[in-house]
Order: sequence, then structure tokens, then C-alpha cells
Amino acid sequence: MQPSDKQLDAQHQNSTAPLKRAMSTRHLVMLSLGGAIGTGLFLGSGEVISQTGPIGAIIAYILGGAIAYMVMLCLGELAVHMPVSGSFGAY
Repeated sequence: MQPSDKQLDAQHQNSTAPLKRAMSTRHLVMLSLGGAIGTGLFLGSGEVISQTGPIGAIIAYILGGAIAYMVMLCLGELAVHMPVSGSFGAY
């Protein structure tokens, strides 16, 4: 026989330490970055869709994604060929 959910919750609450109410610099940076990217993505998408229409926007995003993918493939090849720190600046 298994204990009920209420019994498990009571046992779990008694056995764990309280969570810290603190945010590190890394947490704040990631929240800010996510907010900026999300806002830019929605506003930028609206502008692209208004100028090109839905099909044009899809084609533009596919083309842009393909270009970014190819650049990352090249960067990966360079990183394997020349394993130095510095990324684009060193290559």
C-alpha cells in the first residue's frame, strides 16, 4: 500500500532545505538576454511578415538559417583545424 499524495508532500516538505531567494549575476544576464531576444524576435518577425508576406518570411528565415548553419559548420572545421581560444578573432 502506498502513502497518499498528502502524506508524501508532508514528508517531502519536512526533509528538504528551504530554497535560497537569491539570483546570481549569471541568472540576471540570462533573463535579460532572453527578454531581449524574445522581444526582438517578435518585433522583427512582424516587420518581415508585413513587408514580404507569410511565404516570403518563411523563405527568408529558412535562407537565413541555412546561411547561419553553414557559417557554424565552417567555424567548427576551423576549430578542429586550429584549436586555439578566440574563435573568429583568432581565425
